[in-house]
Amino acid sequence: EPAYLQNASAAVYAAMVDGVGAAAPPPKWLCQAWMWHSNTKSWGDPQRKAFLSGVPSGGLVMLDLYAEVAPLYNATDNFYSLQPWIFSTIYNFGGRSGLYGRAGQVNEAVPAAVAYDASRGHGLLGIGASPEAIETDPIMYDLLYDGVWGRPGGGAARSTFSQCSSARSSGTSCPSSRSTTATTTMMMWWTPICSASARARARARARGRRMVRRR
Repeated sequence: EPAYLQNASAAVYAAMVDGVGAAAPPPKWLCQAWMWHSNTKSWGDPQRKAFLSGVPSGGLVMLDLYAEVAPLYNATDNFYSLQPWIFSTIYNFGGRSGLYGRAGQVNEAVPAAVAYDASRGHGLLGIGASPEAIETDPIMYDLLYDGVWGRPGGGAARSTFSQCSSARSSGTSCPSSRSTTATTTMMMWWTPICSASARARARARARGRRMVRRR
């Protein structure tokens, strides 16, 4: 029930206020919005609004995980203008690592989120990443954070960004023709590699099911 959710979030925040003490600045509750992804049947507009409204405005910050692929800020009209939010990416679910990344989506998603927020009252606090492992593609994080400052990648062509990214990695000036060719080729390969990995995982799952049936 919406009333229960509002009371629950209010109780959590009240406990946080008691924990820091009256002399301290009001606490900030950083909450992942992933629960709204994972249980869409239970979280409709009334439930989400009730949860957000249980905390004083600004006391709750919603982390919009997976915003480069399935954003919630536009599905909730900027989180109903009830609480601020952070645009977040999550490149590697479950600690997976490999040579892949949604470079095109990130390149377009960051300026789209900023523009949407500007048209709805400025609830966006910042942009970040929520990796579930290390040893992943550093160029994807470069692409994300350069978008914050409007540098190459934050609206420029991916090939232009890859020139400067590879130049920084190799210690040369931007752009470097040799490293540009290599990095541009690498970025062009990301999408098919990601698709091939997904097909390989699907084949592995199918083989596992066949083995179980044989037993």
